[in-house]
Formats: sequence, structure tokens, C-alpha cells
Amino acid sequence: RQNGMVSTFVNVVRKEHPLVLWKGLLPSIIRIVPGVGIYFSSLTLISNELSALSPSPVKSLMMAAIARFVACVAIQPCSVLKTRFESGQFGYTGVLQAVKIMTRYEGAKSLYSGIGATIARDVPFSSLYFMFYTMMKQSVLFDYPSLPVSAAHFSSGIISGIMASLLTHPPDVIKTRIQTQPRQYRNSVHTILQIIETESPRTFFRGMLPRLIRRTLMAALSWTVYEKAEADPHLHSWITSLPLY
Repeated sequence: RQNGMVSTFVNVVRKEHPLVLWKGLLPSIIRIVPGVGIYFSSLTLISNELSALSPSPVKSLMMAAIARFVACVAIQPCSVLKTRFESGQFGYTGVLQAVKIMTRYEGAKSLYSGIGATIARDVPFSSLYFMFYTMMKQSVLFDYPSLPVSAAHFSSGIISGIMASLLTHPPDVIKTRIQTQPRQYRNSVHTILQIIETESPRTFFRGMLPRLIRRTLMAALSWTVYEKAEADPHLHSWITSLPLY
């Protein structure tokens, strides 16, 4: 049994192969790239419709919640595939093979397993993150006017990511259990009850450090790049001229 991120890392490298650390990379790319695109496109569209350049905290929560919900539903199959590849429990050799096996033996609904827990994790995370980020960015830019804008965006993103991750980690544990052990865990409520009865409430915070590092860095980098693109007048003009807007 691994006790933490470092011991898990050492165990994987020692007993398997360093390349195992990149297992599930393709499903991750398939999930993350479209997911980020759908999320930021939806958020920009909502922001333009509401003319919300500096939204209030409540409006920030609502805007991000809607945008993330759309992205979650759109990319959930990719999220399920990524989780299963990373677990190493299913022996899939490729994405198409995994889809065929899942739909044949578990039904098409298996591609949306854990959707409730995913929404319960990602929608609150994005809502809280966007609210914290908007408030933090304004504060950092006001308090440290000499700080480079990109540095202000990145530091605001890091702090916001830590705060949002700490608050939304338990749903991530539930989602992972449902997606990797579908026969044992039927749904979110059943998973919560099973963990409480057979394990410990601390289980809901297991694996928090690696997720915090991954999610925080990814969100901070994404928002820094997004803000940079938004600040470029030529790129912003081209984006907003697309039919979607």
C-alpha cells in the first residue's frame, strides 16, 4: 500500500517502468484540449452576452458553472477513458479498443459513468476558481502595479487553484472510485456510504497533493495563456468574429 505521492512514484519506477507515469497520455490530451476549448469558448460567449468584463462574485460563480457544465457533458467519455487507462486495471491497448469493449460489455452508458461526481467536482471547482481568480487578479494588479501582468495572472491562478482544489477534492475521489470500480460502486451516494462504512472519512482526501499540483498548475497556465490571448487585439478581434460569437 502506498502512503503518499513520493512513495507511489518510487514504487512505480522501481517495480514497473518510468514510462508508466505517462500511461493514459492520449486520452488525457483528447479530454483536456477540447475541454479547455469548450470551457473558455462558453465562458467568453456568456461574458460577451452579459457584458461582464468585471463580474461580481455571484455572477462569476454562475458564469463558470454554466460553462463547465457544458464542457463536462461534452468530454465525459474522454474523462472515463483517461481514468481507466491510468488505473491499469483493464488492460486496454488503445482508445478505440477500450470504447469497443466498454460499449459491448457494459453498454454505452459506461462512457458516462461517474458523470454526477464529475459535475459535482468540476462545476464547483471552476465556479470557485473563477470567483477567486477574478477577485485575486484585481487585488494583485491593484496592490502590485509594477508586477508583470502575466506574473499577476499566474500567481492569482496558483492561489485560486489551491483554494478551489482543497474544497472540491472529495468529489474527485468519488468519481475515480465509480469509474475504476463500476461493479463495486453504483453511484455517488452509494460510494459515499461505502467509504464511510468500510474505510474512513480521511479517504475522501486521499491523493489530494498530486491532484492539487496538477490541477492548480494546469488552471494557472490555461488562464495565463487565455488572458494573454484576450489582451492581443488582433487575436481577440479574430476570435470574436467567429460565427460562434
